[in-house]
Amino acid sequence: MHIDSTSRNNSINSDTEKTSDAQIKKKSVSVMPRSEKPFSPNHLPDSKGATAEIKKSTEKNTTIQPAKEKPFEQKNFSERLARAGEKARAALGSEKNQMYQTQLGILSPEAEQAVNEYSALFQAKSSDPGTRSAVRTAFDENFITPDEEQHWQDMQRKIPANTDIHPVASRRLEKVNSQELEQAIFREPGFALFAGKPEGDLFIAELTAVVNQKAATMAPTDKGMALVFRFPGTYGDVGHIAVGSLWRNEERQLRMDVSHQESMAPTATSNHVYTGRIFNTFDTAASYPTKIAPVVEGMKLFGLPSVLVFPVPFPEILAPYTQVFEEHEVIYGATDDWAPAKNAIKQRDADKTKPPSQRSGVPQNIHTETCFNVTHKTLARMYGMTTSHEPLFPSLFEKIKGFSGIPEKEFKTFKIDGKDLTMQQVATHQAHSVKAFKIVGPAWIDSGPADVNGKMRLQSRQLKFQPGQVGFPLEGRVRAFKFASETPFLKDLHLDGKPVIKDKVYTAEEAKRITYHGKEPSKDINYVVGVPLNGGAKL
Repeated sequence: MHIDSTSRNNSINSDTEKTSDAQIKKKSVSVMPRSEKPFSPNHLPDSKGATAEIKKSTEKNTTIQPAKEKPFEQKNFSERLARAGEKARAALGSEKNQMYQTQLGILSPEAEQAVNEYSALFQAKSSDPGTRSAVRTAFDENFITPDEEQHWQDMQRKIPANTDIHPVASRRLEKVNSQELEQAIFREPGFALFAGKPEGDLFIAELTAVVNQKAATMAPTDKGMALVFRFPGTYGDVGHIAVGSLWRNEERQLRMDVSHQESMAPTATSNHVYTGRIFNTFDTAASYPTKIAPVVEGMKLFGLPSVLVFPVPFPEILAPYTQVFEEHEVIYGATDDWAPAKNAIKQRDADKTKPPSQRSGVPQNIHTETCFNVTHKTLARMYGMTTSHEPLFPSLFEKIKGFSGIPEKEFKTFKIDGKDLTMQQVATHQAHSVKAFKIVGPAWIDSGPADVNGKMRLQSRQLKFQPGQVGFPLEGRVRAFKFASETPFLKDLHLDGKPVIKDKVYTAEEAKRITYHGKEPSKDINYVVGVPLNGGAKL
């Protein structure tokens, strides 16, 4: 479904609330920018809700101790602003700063930096660019509250009159050109398939325009972009979501990093449950017994993904954050009562009666995740926020809608077994949540537009094979397809003497050579093709 970018801005990025009318009086003075490390372990998740244990950094930091009095309350202050406010308040009250103000009439360097950091966050939040609508929903952020504004004004009265407050300078993305963006994007092996082709050129041209538009209006604290990729038909007919970051390194080179979770089929080493594994590339063929990368195969049918672009303050965090969890497996599922999680819990409980050498290795802290959960967590890191685990259904799906291009009104109810069920009702029943997931999976991408829209849509088809049948025709001008049915339903289908593979792309010529060896007519076999949005089928 094609919807122009204007309607997208109205449905996803529009804000109906307004900030306070109080004006913050600002002055101007030169302050040296602070040097920032590209990554700090403090940005990693703590053990609550995390998929791995990360030890705190043992480096000695000369941090300012917060004052004993704590006026900040979570309900009145956002987490980031509260931390910055506490640091600024403590810095202003320190003995060193009191000496500077008494004897020199200026702030100490530490107080000046802390106040400027607080100022940058305050201005970023109060300016409320369009993407803040998605941030507020996903991470429980809000506009400047009365308490936040009052504290900011109280703090300003403690600052010498000749001191100016302005945001700390940072290495911002600023304008990009198509040549450097092309190099950054096609450095990813999964995307390299389209380098130098008309489709790839169009993708780069459209993405360049969007990135520059967003860079021109991003908040003072933002340094780069989060790229949310939407891939149709990655697993059968189910769409996939992934995150990229676009930023400049110390050498001013444009860089793109990738993070996403793929669904891995049960194996003996995964304790016979579906697992989710995080990767830093779309070229994941080596991790599959079939030696095909689901995302790459999907792009062969449906082309490059649609993309949503969001300015973020910490785009450089994505690569090291992903590296920590790369190849780490969790239980795959939309709710914690899905069968894979229940099976893992049984194995974990059985392990308690076995010696260590005979245990399955199932983690003690069992919870389920999907690619949407991982997208939410990685975006949180790039916004400098923390998250705790919650299953996809019912609440997290609502939180991630703004970042995935799904209109807020979509997928509120589901027709299941003849009844209209809400998301809350669906989430309490395993069979219902699985059916709801199958409804959302193929349809969520087409439910709303993106900043850069895909050029192909998925079309599902079905057929039955008869005993001894050789080949089947692809209707219309379709030149390629892939099977969407699960592997057990494909066991009697062969190509050139070898079993066919789910999610592998086959050509129309290969379709003519596929043979069916079953003794009875097959069950319905599902397959998918790519159809251009302007009609017809992909050539």
